[in-house]
Amino acid sequence: KRNLKEHLTDDTLDLSLSELQSVPVKEIAAIPKATCLDLSSNQLTSLGLNFASSLIHLVKLDLCRNQLTELPENFGLLVNLKYLDLYRNKLQTLPLSFCNLRHLRWLDLKENPLVPKMMQIAGPCLDAQGCQFAARNVVKFLGELNREVEAEKLQKEAHEKKQLEKELLEQAQKKEPKKKKKKKNAAKLVENHREEMPENGSAITEIIDSNNDNLNCEVDDIDKVAPGRTVCSNIMSFFKSCTLFMLFVTFTIYIISLYDEATYRKLIKFTRRYSRSYSINVPKWVWIYWHHLRTLIISLIINLVALAQYSVKQIMEIYSAIISDEKVELYIETTKENLYIIYIKMADIITGGCDQLRKYVESYLK
Repeated sequence: KRNLKEHLTDDTLDLSLSELQSVPVKEIAAIPKATCLDLSSNQLTSLGLNFASSLIHLVKLDLCRNQLTELPENFGLLVNLKYLDLYRNKLQTLPLSFCNLRHLRWLDLKENPLVPKMMQIAGPCLDAQGCQFAARNVVKFLGELNREVEAEKLQKEAHEKKQLEKELLEQAQKKEPKKKKKKKNAAKLVENHREEMPENGSAITEIIDSNNDNLNCEVDDIDKVAPGRTVCSNIMSFFKSCTLFMLFVTFTIYIISLYDEATYRKLIKFTRRYSRSYSINVPKWVWIYWHHLRTLIISLIINLVALAQYSVKQIMEIYSAIISDEKVELYIETTKENLYIIYIKMADIITGGCDQLRKYVESYLK
């Protein structure tokens, strides 16, 4: 392991021309003083999901002359970023979360195979003014695009809800004739019993008395088995268990996505594949309810992650306001160093746990 502090000058960490194939995120995060990061002229093809979430303090980032084909979806977590150099990579487009980089003042996208629309928005970036123009226009364009995507999602969800209601209504209408037929048959059966009553009156009376005795015994047994237990409490317990389980699953998936993107993608793929295979063997109405519930759960998880991202953003804005006070800076630096030491130790523990979980999932998939 190289000592990254040897490459630190003031607030700049220079890792250019280091033949890096992956970003040493954990080691960089342990140097909070480094707000300017130079990763130019390396062999990077991706940054990883934990890059943005671990390095939200960055103000300047140089990624020029690499082999990047895409930026992570959560790249917008770098809310303090003012300078971004992506010159000579292999990017075709940028993630929608890029619209959160509201402090970005300089962006270089030259010599990237951008899609025509993105190339038109970014412009040629031939000088400093062109790079400032690119930063402003790209953030604005992706903000508008993000709003359109969110509107389409809401429209799609509304359409799916309407379709589900229509299917449920059709099923209810199909069941009505069957109910009427059952009532008709029950009425005929009662009529037949009435006709046979004079002949078999005593036998029927005995059967009814016997059934009443059995029913009374069953009621007594039920009272003994579940005294004071109400349906409402059972329902509340069920919903509490479901909520806790969902929160646990969301937290676990979030941790895995931060530390092992490959396992995260395998886990999501595995879950989707087996949820579809099991849904084939159940009735259609059960699948409809399950599909609607799954949509709600996924939407809730996305909203929870968005809330976490928003919280991080607000914390960083407060942090930026606080560190501008020189009197507080020394105290903050000491506290940060202690927190990062704790963070590194916790990261090692979580990484070990994730490795064990990954091995378990991979063995299960095999």
